[in-house]
Amino acid sequence: MKIYLMYTIVNIRLFTFVKVKFDMDINSLLSQHQNFKNQTFESRYFSYDTVIYELFKLGTFFGLQEEGESVLGRKIYSLNFGKGTKRILAWSQMHGNETTTTKALFDFFNFISSNHKFTSLLIDQISFKIIPVLNPDGAQAYTRANANQVDLNRDSVHLTQPESKLLRKVFDAFSPDLCLNLHGQRSIFGIKESQKTSAMSFLSPSVNQERSVTAVRKKSMRLIHAINQDLQHHLPNQIGRYDDAYNINCIGDFIQTQGVPTLLFEAGHIDDYQREDTRKWVWYSYLSALNSFIKNAHETGEWEAYFEIPLHEKIYTDILFKNCKIGSKIMDIAIQYEEKLINNKIKFIPKVHKINNLEGCLGHKEMNLSSKQITINGEISSKIPQINEKWSSIKVDNEDILLEQG
Repeated sequence: MKIYLMYTIVNIRLFTFVKVKFDMDINSLLSQHQNFKNQTFESRYFSYDTVIYELFKLGTFFGLQEEGESVLGRKIYSLNFGKGTKRILAWSQMHGNETTTTKALFDFFNFISSNHKFTSLLIDQISFKIIPVLNPDGAQAYTRANANQVDLNRDSVHLTQPESKLLRKVFDAFSPDLCLNLHGQRSIFGIKESQKTSAMSFLSPSVNQERSVTAVRKKSMRLIHAINQDLQHHLPNQIGRYDDAYNINCIGDFIQTQGVPTLLFEAGHIDDYQREDTRKWVWYSYLSALNSFIKNAHETGEWEAYFEIPLHEKIYTDILFKNCKIGSKIMDIAIQYEEKLINNKIKFIPKVHKINNLEGCLGHKEMNLSSKQITINGEISSKIPQINEKWSSIKVDNEDILLEQG
């Protein structure tokens, strides 16, 4: 392994321990997020070369370290900083097309580089090891799987892939006290009880088929409860709980089975397809988790309240047309976007997802067409649309409605 020592473009201050109260008011930081936002990452897609460039700008304090290589030979790096006895291991983009948590990590790195008193406390209390992108081949191609078409989050036991082996090696050598497994979820998830989108979701992974509530699960449950309490002030009834069905091949299940508390973060959708709003809440969730961790909130306090967080469900579609007339038929039609990387930009391609029988289905955008005849892609059609049929645009009352995003 190589340790890269480099000169920083941005001066990083010398960190000294400042005594501050443990009960940090992280809400006061929300309005400052824009000050820490890494402006390089402002869309859903960015190349892995861009990530590398930003990593090498961070400076020697962050201890950039080469951990290994991907299937296609791309180097995988970690950042190593802090001097505390509490050890946190985090990784993002295990799935290459889940970029929001990576953007929020770079915002967090900028925050660590600031003069805020909370950063001194974090650095004094915690030793961090963070892998910003675990799946660089998938990140470059904007795919969930790696270059061998393997889902790395289903390879935690068999370890068939170099990226999976790398993460296991790092985990064993670093011996963390807490792991943060950082992901992004599709726009289909919402909270049935509140009829709102799932802005953020969390999971304390199971350690067996029975989903037993063990000591290690209670630790991660307490931290998730604390994060939820903080988020509810700002995103009421928009925080979900991920299903905890056990799968030892999933990394979170495997690590908690090894006795290390693990938090699954899922960055959701807040009516913003580039997830620029969501990244702020991911960043805020990082601060909330860390604030609770240094206060030892994972050791004592409520864990039962974790189960009061509602399970998120697949109740959303991107566009919902109600009372849409095609030929002589009146129907409801759900449109779902397919994300495609085209010329280094993500295009959101609208396709027919479901027709009628849409009870309980919500749309991020809903339109009641009042039984009006529509023109699809410039043509009047009397045929019932086919599932996965692409709709670039529709026309209603001579008004063109463009459906594509990006």
